[in-house]
Amino acid sequence: MPSRHRLTALGEIIRALSRGDTPDEVVKVALQATRDAVGADVVSFAVPEANRLRFSIVEGDTFTVTTWPKDSGGLTERVLNSEEPLSIPDLMASGIPLRRLVGEEAPHARSYVGVPARSNKRVVGVLSVQSYRPGVFGVEDVELIAEVGRQVADAIVSSRRLARIQRRLSQLDRAQRERTDFLVGVAHDMRSPLAGIIGFARILEELDSVAMDPMASEAVRFIAAEAQRLSDLVSQLVDLGRVDLGETTLDLEQVDLAKVAAQVVEVARTRFPAHRFALRAEEPVTIEGDLLRLHRVIANLVDNAAIHGPSGGLVTIEVSEEPGEALLAVSDRGPGVPPADRDRIFERFVRLDGSHAGTGIGLYLVKALVDAHGGKVTVTDAPGGGARFEVRLPKGSSREGHPVP
Repeated sequence: MPSRHRLTALGEIIRALSRGDTPDEVVKVALQATRDAVGADVVSFAVPEANRLRFSIVEGDTFTVTTWPKDSGGLTERVLNSEEPLSIPDLMASGIPLRRLVGEEAPHARSYVGVPARSNKRVVGVLSVQSYRPGVFGVEDVELIAEVGRQVADAIVSSRRLARIQRRLSQLDRAQRERTDFLVGVAHDMRSPLAGIIGFARILEELDSVAMDPMASEAVRFIAAEAQRLSDLVSQLVDLGRVDLGETTLDLEQVDLAKVAAQVVEVARTRFPAHRFALRAEEPVTIEGDLLRLHRVIANLVDNAAIHGPSGGLVTIEVSEEPGEALLAVSDRGPGVPPADRDRIFERFVRLDGSHAGTGIGLYLVKALVDAHGGKVTVTDAPGGGARFEVRLPKGSSREGHPVP
């Protein structure tokens, strides 16, 4: 059971996010809430900027911002470079020096915890807490600090993306600029209240009073799941705007497509309980690609198959290796795609036969993201009826941050 301090701290941060506070305002609220929740004397959030680290610091009731060179060898850089949490119960006993962020006249810190602040898998900065007393921070404190770091990192990444999109908008013709600006603006404005709904639903799920009431527990899970579904749609709208602007770049790493497909299927079984899902995957099937965007490709294809297939129908997901490439195939038992529409179905906002199912952007994003990986997506007839979508991706790549067209 989480402490009330932890719930209060997360609640304050979620409120700041749902109000649409600026990233700097969210950081300040997060630092103050963390200070109160874990009993820290100094709390800081560091973000890399060129060859320096920008620190936002709360000491007592004072909030300051300062910068330090990156090569100064501090504990923040250890966390940033290792991308792993660092907890030191007593700095004096360890002999590890700690840079005094708040001035040489301040007492020497004794306890220290630093965690990498991740948005999805990407480390955005480091959230650190210090106490002038030894042995202050426990396991639950480290968990809270990590959760706060994720919330702050998400807010910063979202703000950066919006700023980049707005810069690119100035280069477009007026009609396209207005369309894309409206789309991204609405999506961005929806993200803040949805973050609040999802965050507070997760807090409610951890309360004993909710866990002990089956009806309340089911209601909270439903709220969280539906809000997450809306949040996923909002993310797709933002991705659509970024693809249209050619703003997105791939963050390349080794990705096991079989593992990603298994994660997608697990979520799909919860979202579409009336359907049957069969995963046939060789393990591992590894390529060089962008993990988050490949997850989006597979999830969109599986969602599309479930939406257009009959209730209780079978959706089959296959992952295998072929010479020089990986093959992902998703088949359904729906009406299929007529040959004349097999190219058009990947265009934005296209829904066949006047169907109101889906948004008409999922397959458009699939093609854009597959193209960016140097791959190809096609649709054919599935054995036994329905549609079969095949994605072929090259096994290797030398691209660095390849832009999405």
